[in-house]
Amino acid sequence: MASKIKVTIVEDDFLIGNFIVQSLTGIGYEVTDLCNSYESFAESLQRIEPDIVLFDIKLEGEKTGIDAAGMLRQKSNIPFIFISSMHDKRIIDDAKKLLPSAYLIKPFDEDDLYAAIEVALINHAQRHSQPVKEKPTEESIILPDHVFIKQKQSFIKIAWKEIMYLESLSNYLKFFTEKETYTIRQSIQSLEPNFPPYFFKVHRSFVVNLHFAQQIDPGYILLPNNTSIPISRQVFSKLMENLRVING
Repeated sequence: MASKIKVTIVEDDFLIGNFIVQSLTGIGYEVTDLCNSYESFAESLQRIEPDIVLFDIKLEGEKTGIDAAGMLRQKSNIPFIFISSMHDKRIIDDAKKLLPSAYLIKPFDEDDLYAAIEVALINHAQRHSQPVKEKPTEESIILPDHVFIKQKQSFIKIAWKEIMYLESLSNYLKFFTEKETYTIRQSIQSLEPNFPPYFFKVHRSFVVNLHFAQQIDPGYILLPNNTSIPISRQVFSKLMENLRVING
């Protein structure tokens, strides 16, 4: 069994630091240390080698999180994320020079935190051709209410409830919303266990969000934008039963 991803947090606000600790612990990471200054992080780094570090830019003392990240960059190749409520362009430009794996703006919630860490680990591993502990599934990161899908070098957050249907094309998967279409290199089977209960596989190549169903016939299901999706004969009765359960 793979070991947990070890995270060190550098944050001088006790309440925010405690929130991050509880959030990360709750979703399966191991928090190795919580530091509140450049000096305490420097001491921590002599004892502990984390898999990733979260730096608040504003810290206690004269030195900032950017200074601490710069020190980390000189000593090791450990990926790190900047956390800040600052929107100052100069500060952001200074932070970017250190090539952080991600940048997280306060306020944020547990989902944002999880996604930022997973994306940072993926990007870091791809840049350095290293395997990642607990590697997320290929080109997507699955959360209960959302899915992050990779488009070029970024991950885009889409709510499951906004996805009308998915189409499988060999090793590719297309996500259709009412306004946009996204494609990733991933099989439908790898995502299937994570689909919400209102998603239904009507055909070997199509999974439909039943909340978008406007008309259902034995041979097809009609969605918005006059989109017609084929239904396999053997699944029609099961589909109708699912509709009764969802709307019951």
